[in-house]
Amino acid sequence: MATVSLYWCDEFVPPTVVESIYAVEAANLSFNYGRVQALAGLNLAIPKGISFGLLGPNGAGKSTL
Repeated sequence: MATVSLYWCDEFVPPTVVESIYAVEAANLSFNYGRVQALAGLNLAIPKGISFGLLGPNGAGKSTL
């Protein structure tokens, strides 16, 4: 079980208990640096107990993720 706290528009959402088979999960994740889109619609689910690495060229968005 994991505890999740979310902030949206400077409002605090109380922690909730979430049971998941995933250690990391992201849905439709996007991020821009000004007019440069670093991530566009990324969906990612990494199961618990899995070793995971990101590989890619400079500027691919690895650190942004």
